[in-house]
Amino acid sequence: MAKPYTFAFSYSRWSLWRKCPLAYKYQNVDKIDTGPPSPAMKEGREVHDDVAKYIEGKSATMPPRLAKNFSILGDQLRERYPMGVVRVEQQMAFDRDIRPVSWFSSETWMRFIWDALWTNAIKLPEVTVASAIDWKTGKPYGSYDDQMQIFALPAFWHYPNLQKFTGHLLYLDTGDDKEFEITRDQFPDVERTWLNNIRMMEADIAYPPTPSRDSCKFCDFGRKKLNICEHWTDQ
Repeated sequence: MAKPYTFAFSYSRWSLWRKCPLAYKYQNVDKIDTGPPSPAMKEGREVHDDVAKYIEGKSATMPPRLAKNFSILGDQLRERYPMGVVRVEQQMAFDRDIRPVSWFSSETWMRFIWDALWTNAIKLPEVTVASAIDWKTGKPYGSYDDQMQIFALPAFWHYPNLQKFTGHLLYLDTGDDKEFEITRDQFPDVERTWLNNIRMMEADIAYPPTPSRDSCKFCDFGRKKLNICEHWTDQ
């Protein structure tokens, strides 16, 4: 039996809710089983796992997708990993008071994960610069402004003396690097915006459908898969 729904923010949940609140409800509140992941999702997860194992030194051979465009960076991360300044698949969770909690704590209100994170120091008080990576397959599509700002939140909360955070959305297949930077001076505005967004998302109990050709095209609950949403459209 599925566990009762409790709200917890993440980028993936925000992205789905922004696209269609009803689809968010089907997936996270009603917990409707959508079956096995698509081939594209499965491939993406396997690529992420292969890259992580290489950086951690668990695999001797660089994955071809990493070698294609980011071989130098891959080796740099692998070299620095034993030093303790590089972390892989770094998860962070926070409660409503922005206190760190465990990933599955009953108090968890927000969850974040970086594919790779490196800092200029090991000890928390000494970290003033941090950079994070989100590996992506395929090619750039649309805007990633939301993800870029969400990316920075846990960094400034976790590292009290952090002055600059740089995020990279790295496209393994094309070599594109969508880079962004947020400073300590800029962070209060980013934080205020996103805490308001998170509260707005949590307060939604209507879950209105927002059908459109783009949002419905790959929807698991539409006519092309489960066919349970009466609002589905291809127009």
